[in-house]
Amino acid sequence: MCTQKKLVCWMVNKGIWQLRFRKFFEANPFLMIVITYRV
Repeated sequence: MCTQKKLVCWMVNKGIWQLRFRKFFEANPFLMIVITYRV
């Protein structure tokens, strides 16, 4: 998908996923604890 600007795309995708996970975990803090202990 992104070959020329790989680093930029990776940073953008990482930022988007961090926002998504942050919102998801704020709504479900228990899941964050479970996933953290499993990983």
